[in-house]
Amino acid sequence: MDWQLFHTRTTLSVCLFLITLSFVHSQVLAQTPDIRIEPRTRAVIADGRPFLPFGFYTDPDIVDLPEVESLNGFTTIAPYWFGRQKRTPDDIAEMRRQLDRCAAVNMKLNYDIKLLATTLQTEEDEQALRAEVDAVKDHPALLAWYIADEPELNNVPPERLVRAYKIIKEVDPVHPVAVCIAQVGRAEPYLPAFDVLLVDIYPIPHHSVTKVADGIEKALAVVGSSKPVWFIPQAFGGGEFWYREPTAKEVRAMTYLALIHGATGIQYFIRRPPIGNPKSPVVWSECRILAMECSQLAPAVLSGESAPRVSCEPVQIHARAFADRGMLFVLAVNTENRPTAIKIAIEGCEYSGSAELIFERRRVDVKSGVIEDWIDALGTRVYRLPVGPFPQDDISINPENIVANPSFEEIVSPGTPANCYIWTGEVRGANCTIDPYTARHGRQSVRMTVPSDGTGVTMVPLLLRDSKMRVRDFATEPMWFKYTPGTKLKFSVWAKAKTPGVKFRFVDGNLDGLPKTFTLTNDWQRYEADGVAKREMLYGRLGIQLIGPGTAWFDMFEVTVTENSVPKSEDGS
Repeated sequence: MDWQLFHTRTTLSVCLFLITLSFVHSQVLAQTPDIRIEPRTRAVIADGRPFLPFGFYTDPDIVDLPEVESLNGFTTIAPYWFGRQKRTPDDIAEMRRQLDRCAAVNMKLNYDIKLLATTLQTEEDEQALRAEVDAVKDHPALLAWYIADEPELNNVPPERLVRAYKIIKEVDPVHPVAVCIAQVGRAEPYLPAFDVLLVDIYPIPHHSVTKVADGIEKALAVVGSSKPVWFIPQAFGGGEFWYREPTAKEVRAMTYLALIHGATGIQYFIRRPPIGNPKSPVVWSECRILAMECSQLAPAVLSGESAPRVSCEPVQIHARAFADRGMLFVLAVNTENRPTAIKIAIEGCEYSGSAELIFERRRVDVKSGVIEDWIDALGTRVYRLPVGPFPQDDISINPENIVANPSFEEIVSPGTPANCYIWTGEVRGANCTIDPYTARHGRQSVRMTVPSDGTGVTMVPLLLRDSKMRVRDFATEPMWFKYTPGTKLKFSVWAKAKTPGVKFRFVDGNLDGLPKTFTLTNDWQRYEADGVAKREMLYGRLGIQLIGPGTAWFDMFEVTVTENSVPKSEDGS
């Protein structure tokens, strides 16, 4: 048999299959992916708004990572490809299944195509690259093409990656192309081959965490004024050149240092569940906490609004200010493993008042733009200063409303709706989180996602006994609303869906008139219903339930008592 001819025919058949698959898929997708880079902020714009990639590398078998880690604030996943240089139709079908799973839970995927890109030589190779890109380019979960991993250390000629870049851009001009460079001093020849530079800096335990700050700044200087730099924090150790894994505090310090010094994406190396890198559950738990915190901070970090410079004492404190819609966020990190008092001066800021530490539920005084506080060893701080001016809302909360946190503005744990219960239904992977980008009133809303058909998630807000109650009353008086038979309630919520046709309903087994189901559009609308209590209950279970599949946002949940029955006395009078 002429094996060369057989191989050529097989490759052409695969290419034809992939091209056909791409055409069919493009007919199915309802929306063309909207991915671009904003040069001024170095932020990726996805689905019409700034997007902070916060994820991790992993092995080709992603097991249940999208469904599990999307619940923990992660927005991206980057599975390595250790298979054949050219993927088969079955390989592509499996990649599409992975992308489908990511899309269902609102995650993005960095598509590893490096084995083909780094060995690109023949016309046959180029045809295979074109076909694979064409087969996947329209998928809504695709974030970027990953074409090389440390090419400067693996002797990959820059001109080969430049050729791969040009081919990809001819087929898919939308999605960015990403390359990881370990030695940023050798990155310049590869500049024409990527839109996004990933930098892997693994200092622990042989160097200070400040190596991250130095590396990010060098990378930004190399790529110039517009290309994003994403940081790859070390989340492994104990072998090769690394005596041990980083501690949770070291991972925290490295992550915040990257954001403070200009990184606009985070991708940990490397998650291998259940007990692989990082092998410490404590370290991975910290990565999850950081994902939730950064999901809350993303609008500020990527806002592009002008923010003042800051100066810090002592010198081991690194800090930066970010402005977002009238709020000034000051991020600080201690690069030494000992606690210290700190002083942060915000240049040109005359604000005096209170700064909220949004992840600690405490406040500190600010005097003419100066913050004095303390910080723990390798610790971080996030201060939020209401310097103004603020956007004006065109709707207001009803003074008779008894929902404890109607506009979902309170932050108790980052990324998580406060003052409510959340019940999960039959759909695995359904989630309910805070979205600080999208709001009908205030600064944020609740986003629910149900990946497949069925009842996914229900949010039950706390109802107060009295609309005039304040937090200070809770310690001395019963705060919750109790149902009595015949009590009439009126309730409403503002909502919209990612795609029209998603359904939600008001639910409460103790209210006549419920459940009541509504079909959402992709514009904010107010949805109303009412109900009458059937029996006495100690507390209510009035909730919003999203019916999948789909994603929806909810804001300004209001409940008023329109008629309260008077309990009968023991003699029936």
